[in-house]
Amino acid sequence: ECAALKGRWLRDTDPVKAREVYREAFVRNRKSYYLGDLLGQMQIQLGEKDAARNTYGQVLAIINSLSEQNLWTQATAVNAAIVSGADSAVVKEKLRQIRNFNPSPENLRSIEDGISKVQKALGIADSVFAEWVAALRT
Repeated sequence: ECAALKGRWLRDTDPVKAREVYREAFVRNRKSYYLGDLLGQMQIQLGEKDAARNTYGQVLAIINSLSEQNLWTQATAVNAAIVSGADSAVVKEKLRQIRNFNPSPENLRSIEDGISKVQKALGIADSVFAEWVAALRT
């Protein structure tokens, strides 16, 4: 958690350093889909799309090995699907499944913020993002 906080603090001022903080934390905590998600987001932000795809592949393997699914594993799987280039219908279905966890309005805003960052970094059209939000909200 300390690495996540340090990375968040560095994100805007020194994204390369933030990526390194996340990478080191993920290497030390190989079962943390959360740290993998943070690393993948920074890699995307830095234009390292292939590295992000690799990271999100590892993240999906972690999520698939878990005996439980929750709101945050599902939201992270959405990011992984987007980064891997999954069909929009797949992304929308994963977003619809998030509603099964009864997310709070704050949770929904957080998820939207996360997919918005990925969408913008990958140059995905705003109209596609609007469809994703609709799937998440309705």
